[in-house]
Amino acid sequence: MSPFDPLFVLLPVMDRARKKTSGSHGMFLALDDLLHDEAWPGLMKLGSLEGIEEMVKVLCDVNDVGGVPYYRLNDANALRWLRAKADALLGRFEEYTFFEVARYRERSMSDAEKQETRTRTVVRVLSDCLSQAWQERLLESYGLQSLDEIASPPAPNPATTMREEEEEEPTSAKRPLTERNKDSKRPTKKKKLTPAQNALAKADITGMKSISSFFGKK
Repeated sequence: MSPFDPLFVLLPVMDRARKKTSGSHGMFLALDDLLHDEAWPGLMKLGSLEGIEEMVKVLCDVNDVGGVPYYRLNDANALRWLRAKADALLGRFEEYTFFEVARYRERSMSDAEKQETRTRTVVRVLSDCLSQAWQERLLESYGLQSLDEIASPPAPNPATTMREEEEEEPTSAKRPLTERNKDSKRPTKKKKLTPAQNALAKADITGMKSISSFFGKK
């Protein structure tokens, strides 16, 4: 089982706890206050993890008062940490069997399309642990707008289009007009008649009704 970074759990907790406003970066809080949540009492257990204070410093500004550290989430630090996580996954994209399907789908892509697709895939994986706001910030840091954004198809090449149309054109249409006119002037061969048809042609049919007259209205 792969280890899970507890900062993924703490990021939304610290984001909410600082009570940031448009005019303030929010409050500094002691670690115990950060981990205190009546709706989630098990959160306090993270305080007993070895090295948890050093981990929290990765995401936070720290204000030491009387030897007691107080923490406040720093957006730039958090985004830098998320980028490091994403870049680490991108760097080992070829190794993880988890990305095997994604690698199969990118076989016909250009290098630029492949890189963009891999970035979206990695951000999508990390987004399972992120709020919508942090997912969007991570995407924007890579110059992307949406997880599902699809690149516009390239504009058709006129030369290619004309060549394809020529290939689909019937062979007779490709021949010079003078040759086609010659074909239209050539006498058509008369159909040979069977002996019965010859005899019928020579017979005297004066006064005989046509066969169709037997099926007309009386």
